[in-house]
Amino acid sequence: VGLAGRRKSIELKANIGDWHIEALEQLNALLSGLDELKNGNSVKDFLGLALAVGNFLNSGTYKANASGFRIDSLLKIRDMKTTDGKSNLLVYLIEFISRANPELLSLPIDIKDTSRASNMSLDGMTEILTEKKRTISRLEKLSKDYKEGNYEDLNGGIDKYIEIIDPFIESARKHIESVEVKLLEASENFSEILNYFGDDGNFKNPQEFFSVFTDF
Repeated sequence: VGLAGRRKSIELKANIGDWHIEALEQLNALLSGLDELKNGNSVKDFLGLALAVGNFLNSGTYKANASGFRIDSLLKIRDMKTTDGKSNLLVYLIEFISRANPELLSLPIDIKDTSRASNMSLDGMTEILTEKKRTISRLEKLSKDYKEGNYEDLNGGIDKYIEIIDPFIESARKHIESVEVKLLEASENFSEILNYFGDDGNFKNPQEFFSVFTDF
């Protein structure tokens, strides 16, 4: 391996770094955001109220008595103007909530992790994870090649290179596995919540799904 191999090992080691800490934080925020939307009472109550208001406004039409609506329809509430064009349905809904159920005005606080998770991409995390796994494999090969050569230092002792690289590889492998497990859990939970809300065909990633709530 020689000096060039050592230099490359240092570069690869630095490339891995402590990336898993931020990755796990992001994935935990995503999981928490999914839990907020699925199990939070304020979210359920708000969606139920939005459905009731929509049915009231559509009374007498074929759209009345709807049993549900698509999540991305929330964004259309802002575009529904009053007859005089001076306000919209969102303003009306907020005013109605402030009178009928003011506790729901704390909804943005109740879904704070949803807002954090709206910037995270599962596809992006998967790409990073794949790149880190390739980096570890390259480090393992460098370590293996080095062991097969002469790795005694000038004083005749065992080179410190192996004492540093091998424990790092073992530790990094465990970090990769922990992120991989958490990423799989996040992917499965995302699919479950799409099915829960009946929108399994409308969203390809959590960013799109979460953005509906944060933009709304």
